[in-house]
Amino acid sequence: MQPKEFKHIMKREGRYHCYCGGIETKKDRLSCHHIIPIRDGGKLVLWNCALIARKNHDKFNLIERKLPLIAEYMNNSFLEYIHTGNYMIVKENKRILQKYYPRAKQMCKKR
Repeated sequence: MQPKEFKHIMKREGRYHCYCGGIETKKDRLSCHHIIPIRDGGKLVLWNCALIARKNHDKFNLIERKLPLIAEYMNNSFLEYIHTGNYMIVKENKRILQKYYPRAKQMCKKR
């Protein structure tokens, strides 16, 4: 993603806002999550991007690989948040990430 597009997303969402309830810090910068992944035909457009703090993004990526239905639910909620601005969605995503990340991590250890 080009810096210009990233700046548009940050302006839309508020500079330090993370879709999973985190905040940007010097050690945990915001990153752009593609709601529909580029590998699946997603585009580099504003409606397909959610800002997620890097640590939360890494956790989400693990959930996406191990628990795809949970990730799909979260991606749908990202889209809903973009359209409604309902902050309760962010709180719910934070709760889901905290609940399912340990399960996804445990699934990696069972190999």
